[in-house]
Amino acid sequence: MVIALLAGSGIWTWLISRHPAGLVAPFSLLVPVFGMSAAWALLGETVRRGELLGAGLIVAGVLIGATALPRLGRARAQVTTGPEVARAERAELEHEVV
Repeated sequence: MVIALLAGSGIWTWLISRHPAGLVAPFSLLVPVFGMSAAWALLGETVRRGELLGAGLIVAGVLIGATALPRLGRARAQVTTGPEVARAERAELEHEVV
């Protein structure tokens, strides 16, 4: 358990130091899914149908949030600020990342 705690904290710190918190934070919703999966795989716990459905909904929500919502935010920025400003902001962000 201590190894899992140290590994999880280390990965979380590494991700937060390299990516915006708004991008990384939704993945914390996957902690119960991984816990339930580990209990099933390592301890032989029984997983009910409702729990599997809930885990699937959580994973789907995180995937949608991680892929679709950032694209919607970029599209909204282009509409409100114009394509030239959005391109300039994107170039500035890409320059900061590199």
